Amino acid sequence: MKGAKVLRHFFVIEIIEKAEVCMKVIKLAVVALAMVVLSPYIARAADWDIAFENKIGGTHYHEEYSTIDSKWNAFYYEGLISANYFKEKGLVGRVDLGIPVTASAEEQWDVSSVKYQTDDMKFWGMEGNIELGYAMPIIVDKMPFALLGGYGFNFTRFTRTNFIVLSKITSTAIVDEDYWVHHLDLGGKLVYNVSDKLKVDLKSMFGFVVYNSAHNSVLGDVNGDGGYTIRTETNVNYKYSENLALSLGGFFTFQHLEGGTSGNLVWPDNDLYTYGGNIAVKYLF
Repeated sequence: MKGAKVLRHFFVIEIIEKAEVCMKVIKLAVVALAMVVLSPYIARAADWDIAFENKIGGTHYHEEYSTIDSKWNAFYYEGLISANYFKEKGLVGRVDLGIPVTASAEEQWDVSSVKYQTDDMKFWGMEGNIELGYAMPIIVDKMPFALLGGYGFNFTRFTRTNFIVLSKITSTAIVDEDYWVHHLDLGGKLVYNVSDKLKVDLKSMFGFVVYNSAHNSVLGDVNGDGGYTIRTETNVNYKYSENLALSLGGFFTFQHLEGGTSGNLVWPDNDLYTYGGNIAVKYLF
């Protein structure tokens, strides 16, 4: 019992430390945005906006280890707020913070391609990204391109329950599994100015995972061996009025994490996909 109290004590400390790291990241994001906005490269206040985005679609999660294979699909939604600065030539930047959630859906585990276990799974989380870069016109003045670099983090809590092994209910306990991921990104954004009111943009970022870890509420902690992320989105932006713009588009993200081991605990390699449509309202300054 005393050992269990010690473990819980260290777990609470770890959660507090990770929360402090996230707050430092958010503060850094705010500072970075302020640097962009106040930069001497900025000539017009109208070059930046605050957007309220809604991403709606689906998600797919997959684990694989030896002869064990899992698959899961569910409805996906993310509410996101972002501050963006973009001009046709010069310094550009973006800071965003989002909260994704999913519906609960059945996860299936196969052993040697034979159905072995099912459970009900869902997740919620938090993610943030900082991007800085430089834009310049290419081909024609109507088509600026920005080369971007950045940093991102995400926290994801998977929750599983209603475990059924070989068609027999074995447990209705709730098991949480937390993923922490930090990545450095490189990519670009292309904008085509159709008219003064209509713009089309395409952005793609590739991220190198520099840190990833998992905590299972039953099994414990394990660190991973890196991985990579891909984030792509395209949007059609319409300037409705002097201070209001509407955006409609689509998105696709992919995250591959290399798992790890800690004693007898194995964290399998895993893939997470999200995809769907994006609707946003932007306030222009």
